[in-house]
Amino acid sequence: MASEMRIKLALLLAAALAPGTIGSLAGYVLGPPLAGLPMAGFLSRRLPGGETLLEACSSDGTLLLTLADDVWSRGRLAYVSVARLDDARCKGSVGLPVARLATPLGLHIGDTAAKVNELYGASVASRSSGDSMLAQYSQGTSMNRGVLLSITTRQGIVTRISLGLQPKEQ
Repeated sequence: MASEMRIKLALLLAAALAPGTIGSLAGYVLGPPLAGLPMAGFLSRRLPGGETLLEACSSDGTLLLTLADDVWSRGRLAYVSVARLDDARCKGSVGLPVARLATPLGLHIGDTAAKVNELYGASVASRSSGDSMLAQYSQGTSMNRGVLLSITTRQGIVTRISLGLQPKEQ
């Protein structure tokens, strides 16, 4: 038991020290200007509050990658999400490789809740509704704001992974 805990801590420490792992998801690090990101394959929309929303499909049409800024980040990447699609929105589109759409520790959409526990341990917050569960994990800070990794499971299977900056305290 103690050796398992040491291994888990070593993995988390290695991830924390590796460049681009804290505050990153699917290879995207929170903080850089959205305008500087490669936009090939992304659809871009302006939201009513002035935020920018970028969306791209996975190559197999089953996942949606979302990138966005927020009102406090002023054009900088503040949110990344990978989610399973339950509709035909991405069918037939050329998209991003599925293998790339994972956390730095290797969590993918479709993995089990047991793998979430194995990789991330106890969550800092969680809530459930019916057969769905949302667990949140602190991932340090970026741009002087807390970073939360949020993982949604449904019937014990990961359906959404999101990484985002916490709102600024007013």
